[in-house]
Amino acid sequence: MKVELDKRDIIHLLRGVTPSYNTMKLIEDMKLGSYTGGFVDRFNWNSVTSVCWDKYSEEELYELYIKLTKE
Repeated sequence: MKVELDKRDIIHLLRGVTPSYNTMKLIEDMKLGSYTGGFVDRFNWNSVTSVCWDKYSEEELYELYIKLTKE
């Protein structure tokens, strides 16, 4: 069975992944999310409706997803 993913699906996939400390900086530089340290210590992805996602193609976002899931 073949499933077609659109950009919104890929964004949801990404938002389901917690990046490693090594890739958090990359994602922050891409302006797709931010790290909160201290008492909270978590990574927060930007909202699905944020315009930050518009800068990247489906292919770029999927490559980022693959990179994050292979860590």
